[in-house]
Amino acid sequence: MHFFSTTVTILDLSPNEVLKNALSLTQGANPITCEGSSRKSEMIIEAIDKSKMATTTRPKQVIMEKPKDVFSIFKKAVKRPATAMTEDGESIPPTSSTTFTLVNYLKEPQWKAGLIDEFEEPYMKNIEEFLQKQYEKKITVRPPKDEIFNAFNLTPLSEVKVVILGQDPYHDTNQAHGLSFSVKKGVAIPPSLVNIYKELAADIEGFNIPKHGNLLGWATQGVFMLNAALSVELHKANSHSQIGWHTFTNKVIEFISKNVQYCVFLLWGADAQKKSKLIDQNRHKVIMTAHPSPLSCYRGFKGSRCFSEVNKALKDHGMKPIDWNNLP
Repeated sequence: MHFFSTTVTILDLSPNEVLKNALSLTQGANPITCEGSSRKSEMIIEAIDKSKMATTTRPKQVIMEKPKDVFSIFKKAVKRPATAMTEDGESIPPTSSTTFTLVNYLKEPQWKAGLIDEFEEPYMKNIEEFLQKQYEKKITVRPPKDEIFNAFNLTPLSEVKVVILGQDPYHDTNQAHGLSFSVKKGVAIPPSLVNIYKELAADIEGFNIPKHGNLLGWATQGVFMLNAALSVELHKANSHSQIGWHTFTNKVIEFISKNVQYCVFLLWGADAQKKSKLIDQNRHKVIMTAHPSPLSCYRGFKGSRCFSEVNKALKDHGMKPIDWNNLP
């Protein structure tokens, strides 16, 4: 389609104004600016009809070069990005130039005040850059962004009485939600948590094994359930273990050791036990056993009675014991 006019004036107009001018050019008309036109849809139809019928022998006209560009500019101006979805149904915002900032997801004031300087460290900037690239590539990261710091947001620093240290977040669909060993309700209970429940049933009188794996009831009593790495790519175990999270969680363990008056650390497995050097054991209780996974639970986790030992240590320091049965 070609549009004709006696004169073409190139104006610095917005895409909407360019489109209006292009469609407002009629046979014998003067150049139209953004201030002049009051006829809208009627003018568009008339202009298109006249452009098709233009066969006069007038002096050579100036033809607008590549008029289709007017429409492409207009379409580009009004284009809206589609919403992408992760494999397990989480919406992914369109890619933008906005920098992903982890500290925005740490909501609990005590933790935020105590750890704020860590978010300015180069290793944390590397974590943020890595995660932002993952999100931009539409790679599903678990747990969701707003649950990465669930352990912190659910258990304020001043309420921490017990620390349970895990390794990597669960990497299957809808499992991880920011608490070590815990899964959301409606998700099958993982094997390690099955063994934890079995040990609780053998150790704590009256413990009833729940039908779900959500340990939120412990978090609200002061059990801080921390993984050594706080994110993972869906279906790829340990995929984020080398991006800098261990540096951060080591700082967290040291921070707890220095700023909590007394707490009990449960270190299950060799990886967790390496963290014992970060803890002031003259001040805090450290309990070390094998990991509760099916591969290692028979090497020292089963029969350890570590949960009753936790409660004894708390009582000895005048603190309220954990109601391990409180898992509604």
